[in-house]
Amino acid sequence: MPAATPVGAAILAMKTGAIVVPAYIHYNEADGMQHMHLFPGLPCISTGDEEQDMIANTQVYTSFLEDAVRKHPTQWVWMHERWKTRPGEEMR
Repeated sequence: MPAATPVGAAILAMKTGAIVVPAYIHYNEADGMQHMHLFPGLPCISTGDEEQDMIANTQVYTSFLEDAVRKHPTQWVWMHERWKTRPGEEMR
């Protein structure tokens, strides 16, 4: 289902040149420990078309998040009503 997606990380990376370093923590029932996963920085797509770059970079970040959620679906929590807003309806 199409849903509005926060674009702040993409905008910050594009404006500052900052590297987005994905990470997540999950609880492992087998050893009773929390495991932190740190990944290499994600490249920032920069073609000169700011709108399309923002969309492309947001998709890269969202794809990483989707992968992490699929690995540990019972530990995923979303605190706001993401699916209530459709693309183009969000405020920037």
